Amino acid sequence: MNKDLILFNGNIYTMNFSKPKVEALLIRKGKIIALGTNEEIKSNLNMNYEFIDLKGKVVLPGFIDSHVHFLNYAKSLIGINLNNIESKEAVIDKVKTRVSKSKPEVWILGYGWNENDWRVKTLPSKSDLDKVCDKNPVVLFRKDGHSIWVNSIALKKSGINEQTLDPAGGKIVREPDGKKPIGILKENAIYLVLKKIKTEDVKDTVMTPVLTSLSDDSKKTKIKKLGNINDAIKLASKNFNKVGITSIHNMENMDRQKILFDLNSKGELNLRVYSFFEKIEPEDLNDFIKNIDLDKKWIKIGGIKLFYDGSLGSRTAWMVEPYDDNKDNHGMKVMKEAEVERLIISANQLGLNFAIHAIGDRANKEVLDIYEKILRKIKIKQLRNRVEHVQILREEDFIRFKKLNLIASMQPYHLASDMKMAEKGWGKRCRWSYAWNRLVKNGVHLTFGSDCPVETVNPIRDLYVSITRRGEDGYPNGGWYPEHRLTLEQAIYSYTYEGAYASADEDIKGSIEIGKLADLIVLSDDIFKISPKDILDVKVIHTILDGNIVYSS
Repeated sequence: MNKDLILFNGNIYTMNFSKPKVEALLIRKGKIIALGTNEEIKSNLNMNYEFIDLKGKVVLPGFIDSHVHFLNYAKSLIGINLNNIESKEAVIDKVKTRVSKSKPEVWILGYGWNENDWRVKTLPSKSDLDKVCDKNPVVLFRKDGHSIWVNSIALKKSGINEQTLDPAGGKIVREPDGKKPIGILKENAIYLVLKKIKTEDVKDTVMTPVLTSLSDDSKKTKIKKLGNINDAIKLASKNFNKVGITSIHNMENMDRQKILFDLNSKGELNLRVYSFFEKIEPEDLNDFIKNIDLDKKWIKIGGIKLFYDGSLGSRTAWMVEPYDDNKDNHGMKVMKEAEVERLIISANQLGLNFAIHAIGDRANKEVLDIYEKILRKIKIKQLRNRVEHVQILREEDFIRFKKLNLIASMQPYHLASDMKMAEKGWGKRCRWSYAWNRLVKNGVHLTFGSDCPVETVNPIRDLYVSITRRGEDGYPNGGWYPEHRLTLEQAIYSYTYEGAYASADEDIKGSIEIGKLADLIVLSDDIFKISPKDILDVKVIHTILDGNIVYSS
C-alpha cells in the first residue's frame, strides 16, 4: 500500500479563489483527497502515512513552464555555455579551450552568446573564430536562437559563399560590399549550416527556435547514439524540479519529442510533458497520435507550433514601423500568411491546437488578422490556440486577443533581459511591450514560461520580474512601464493554473483542490509577506510530483 502524505501546519495557497488558503492537506495515491485545518486532515488519516511539518512555510501548486525547448536545454548542458559572458574575447577563449580537447573535423557547438552583454556591443565575425580554430567547424548559437556565429570552415562545409542567395525568411549577413558572408546567419539561413552538422554522439544538432519549410529532409533526422543525451535530459529534469517545475510545455520537433516520450514512459523523467511539434504537417501529426498509446497523465500532445517572425535581439522581430536604431529594418517575416492560414485550418479541423511565435507588433497584428479570417471560414470549438511571446502589440490589438479567444504565452524574464535593447530598437513603442497587466485586464488567458534555454529556468525570479518590472539589479527604480505589473497572486496564477488551462488540464492540475494531481512545491519563505526584492532569495525546498517528493534541498 502506498503511504498517505500529509502536509500540515503551513500556509497553503491554493490558487482556487473559492478556498484560497488552507493549513493542511492530505495526499493519497498521487492525488489531493482532503484540505483543511490540521485537525481536519489528521482525522482522515489511515494507519500508513508520512508527514511534513511545514512550520509555517508556503505551499503552492507546482509550477508549469509553458514554453521550453527541453532537448535544446539538455544539449546545451553538453555544449559550450556562452551565457552571461562579458566580451567577445572571453567567448573566443572558451572556444579555444574546447578546440584543444576536440578531434579535427568534429563540429564544435556553443550556446548563449549575446553581443548586448559585451563591453563592445557589435556583431562578431568568422575571422574572430578563424584565429583559434582552423581544423574544426564551429557553430555558436546566439542566446535567442535566431542567429548563429560560424567560422570559415563551417561556411565552406555548408556551401555558403558569395554566390549563395538568402533563403526565404532568412538572411546571410555580409560585408559592406554586399557579397562576402561575415559568419552571421539569421532565421531560416541558419538551416544552411544545421543540415550539414554531424556531432560525435548525435547526427541531429540542437534546433534553434525557427521554423523552416516542411521539407522531407527535415523528417529524416536519425539518432546515432543516445547515451550522453539521455544523461543530459535526466540532469535537465532534475534542474527543473529543483526550481519547482512539475510540468512543461515543450516546443520541438518529432524526433526530440519521441526521446522525451520514451524516457517518460520508463519513469525516468520527473515532469509532465505537453508537446507542441515543430516542422510537421497536421495530417502527419494526427496519424502519429492515432498510432501511439500515451499515458495522458504524463504525456499529452497539444498540437503544432510555427514561427511567424524572428527576435528582438537579432533585430528580426517583424515591426509595423522600422527599428529606431535602424531605419531601413522592419525585421523579418519567416512564413507567408497563406501558408500559416492553411496549417492552422488543417490543424484545428483535426482537433489540434496551434501555437504561433510572434514577437513584433506587425507579426502579432498579422497573426490576429489570420485568426479573424479563419474564424469567418470555420468554427473552432474548445481549442486552446495560443500566441507565443507577444512581446509588443499595437494598442488596438489587446482586445482582439480576448475576442479571438487566444492564449498569450509569455516569458517574464524576457523583460529583464531585453528592456534596454528594446528601448534602443522600439523607443516609445515600448509602452505596449511585455504588457501583462493590460492583457489580463482585457480578460486574456496569460500563461507564463521561461523559454529555456533562451533564458535560465527560474520561476521564482520570474515572479519577482512580473511584480516589479525590474531586473535583478533593481533597474529601473519604480519599474519599467510599471502600469503593466501584475500582483503576486496574478503572477503565480499565470505560472500554475493558466499553464493547466492552456493544456486543457485545469480540471486535474494547476491549483490545489480535492481530486487534483498532487503536484506541489514548498518554499523556504512566505513570498506574500516579504519585500519584492527578498523574493529573489526564496528557494524551493521540496518539489512533490504525483504525491512523491522528487526534490528536497
